This record gives sequence, C-alpha cells and structure tokens, in this order.
Amino acid sequence: MTSRSCFLLLFAALLVFPATARCDERTDQQLPSPITLEGAVNYALAHQPILRAQGAQDEAAEANLSLARAQLIPRGDIGLQENRATGNVVSGSHFSMAGIPPISGPPTGRVFDSGVWGSTAGLSVWWDIAHLTQQMALVDAALADRAGSRAARDAGELSVAFAGADTFAVAVEAHQEVEVARASIERARVLRTDVGALVRSGLRPGADEARAQAEVALAETQLARAEQAESVSLAQLARALGAAGQPITIEAGKLREAPPSEQAVEIVSAHNPFLVGAAAETRAARAREHAELLEYIPRVEIAGALFGRGNGLFPGGANLGFAQGAVPDTPNSAAGVIVTIPIFQYPEIRSRVDLAAAQSKLSLARRDEVAQDVQSQIDSARAILNGAYKVAHNTRVFVDSSSAALSQARARYKAGLYTIDAVAEALRLLAQAQADDAVAQVEIWRAKMLLARAVGDIGPLLAEISEASGGH
Repeated sequence: MTSRSCFLLLFAALLVFPATARCDERTDQQLPSPITLEGAVNYALAHQPILRAQGAQDEAAEANLSLARAQLIPRGDIGLQENRATGNVVSGSHFSMAGIPPISGPPTGRVFDSGVWGSTAGLSVWWDIAHLTQQMALVDAALADRAGSRAARDAGELSVAFAGADTFAVAVEAHQEVEVARASIERARVLRTDVGALVRSGLRPGADEARAQAEVALAETQLARAEQAESVSLAQLARALGAAGQPITIEAGKLREAPPSEQAVEIVSAHNPFLVGAAAETRAARAREHAELLEYIPRVEIAGALFGRGNGLFPGGANLGFAQGAVPDTPNSAAGVIVTIPIFQYPEIRSRVDLAAAQSKLSLARRDEVAQDVQSQIDSARAILNGAYKVAHNTRVFVDSSSAALSQARARYKAGLYTIDAVAEALRLLAQAQADDAVAQVEIWRAKMLLARAVGDIGPLLAEISEASGGH
C-alpha cells in the first residue's frame, strides 16, 4: 500500500469517527420512555435551547460588569519606537505616542539629508480623578444589569418548567380523551349487537339497526379526532422539552386523579424573577441617569510619564556608529494635571441627560406594569383553580348520572318502552360526561401549576410537579 493510500484511509477514518461520536452524543440525549411529568420538566430545563441563549446573555452581563470595573483603574501604556528621520526642524522628532510628551525645538538646518536613527521607550499613566464617581455609577448600572440578566435567566427557567408541565398535562388530557373515545366505541358496538339481535327477531324495525351502526361510525370518528389531537399534543410536548422530532410516550402519574382541595399559595414571592428583573432595570436606568449628570463636571486628569529618548543627531550616549540613536539612552520624565472643560459639549450632555431621565421614567412604568401583571396572574390563577374544583365535582356527578341513565334507557329499549333515539342520546351523554370528567381532573393540576407559576418562584412549581408525578 502506497503512502498516498494510507493518507486517504487515515483521512476517511478521521471523518467517520467524529461523525459516529456525534451520532452517539445525540443518541445519549433521547427522551426516556415512558417519561413522567417530573422527568419531562427536568429534561426541558437541561435541553431547552432558549435557556442556553439566556445563559450566554448572563455571561455577557458579567463581562460588561468586569469592563465597567476596569474603567476605575488608571490608564497606562508602555511604548517602544524606532524610527529614522531628518532633524532639520525638530531635533529628535518621533511619531506621536500615547502619554509620551512631545519634544520640539528650533530649526537646525536647511538640507534634506538622509536622516538619523531615533528611539523612544517609556511608561505613561493618567487618571481622570474627577469622574471616578461617574465610573462608580456605571459600575452600579452594570451590577443592576447583571442582576436583571440573572432574573431573566430565572424567569426563563420558570417559563420553561411551566410550559413543559402544562404541555405534558395537555398531552395527558388528549390521551384521556382517546381512552374515553375507545370506550364509547365499545359501548356503541355492544348496542349495535343488541339491536341487531332484536331486529333479526322481528322485535325492532331495521331502521334501529342502521341507527346503531351510525352511532358506531360516530364514535369511530370521535376516536380518530381524539387520536389526531393526541399526536399533535405529543409533538408540541416534544418541542416544549427541546426534543422536537423525537418519539415520546408519557406516564400520567397522579394527573388522572383530582388532588385534595387545599389552601394554595397566593402570595407573590420575593424571588419572583419578573419583579426582580423589573426592579433591576429601574436601578440600572437611575444609575445611568446619575452617570450622565456627572458629565457636566470638568475632567481633571493626573498624568505622568517616564521615558527615554535616543537621537543620532547629538553626540554622547551609546556609541553605535551608523545606528547611533537606536537605543533610548537619555532619560526624561514629566508629570502634570490636565483640566478639560467641555463647554461646547454641554448641549449634547444635556440631551443625553434628558434621554437617560426618560429611560428612567420608562423603567419605573414598566416595573409598575409588571407588578400589575403578576398580581393579575395570581388572581386569575386562583379563580381558575376554584372553578376547576367545582367543575371536577360536577363532572363526577355527571358521569354517575349519565351511566345510570344509559342503563335505564337500554333496559327500557329492550322492554319496548324507549326508542333507539333515547338510547343513542344516553350513549352520547355518557361519552361526553366521561370526556369532561377525565379532562376536569387534569385541569385541577394545571390550575395548581398555573398558580405556582404566577407566584413567581420555581420552588412551589417544582413541588406541584413532583406531587403530580407521584413523587414526595
């Protein structure tokens, strides 16, 4: 085998093995089957892409805070320069360097010669002491931004957890309706068999058998629609968990059972991320407004520099021959205070102050709006929960009464006291009652989780999720 063939085989192996590793990595993240409510929420918190995006925003806020703190440190540079220049006007001319004082002098000649070497090396430091308070205000704003970013991350986790739990409950409701539809088909088929026997015995007209067959077809249609709704709900659940396209089966746990009626938590949590984020936004806006006001203060900079210069126009120093001046052998120092009053920038500063003040007012309005929204969500969730308990109680009565009515209707039909219409109506009534009852039990859990989410703390929500999953 030639070296070229070996290289091609090695290259092919490098392509195949990483691809295999990627496939294995995706396989490791398959959804458990079946998956419980608690497992679904945990999976969503670990795999939902939106949380990774919010994590990146949190890192960006942390970096902005570090940048704001770095602005408090005095500015300083270390500069090195080698050049070759003529000296007809300025002895020892050099290119401008930050912090190194320029040197000027009288003309020394009128001949455009080939030039000489020049060098500069120095350390310079300057610090705007008058605007330290402004930089501190900007640090406060960055701290508030970081708190707001963390609150946004917590809000994202709360929203993802609730969305996963609520979508899971919807999938359970859809599955319950499928089971009810299947039970309705079985009852319709039993009715068709009983009616067929009576028709063949001459005790009932043939139209009754056709009506019974129509009830079977209607029940099968309802089953097809219920199965369609279940498939859609499972697809939406996979998307809410961050596993779109993966097959999913669910374990309902206690969602099929109505939870005990108890006093639910209704107090807004101090850790509500929506309120925390709104308050952080207000603090950041106020800090930026304060920083803009401090722009009116004149700049007072303390500057200092230690630097060495070398120039080939003058004798002395290092004896480097043609490269004389390539070494900065002449020490220099400079220090001073620089005061800058930006009088022509005051209109611009005033406009920025007005803009910051408007943004501060906007953040206050948003904070109050968020507080209103949170309280409204709690009140709505409480009303939904109370209504869900009442509906569940009524649907249980509805099921019992409909079941008894169907039994009586079938018995009276066989005795010739009822027509097939009465039996069909009782059959549909029971199917509707069972479907409503199956959904009503899950709706209580959904309302409890909605109230826990409205409170704004992920702890109570996860507790409700664990309880609904059968955990402790």
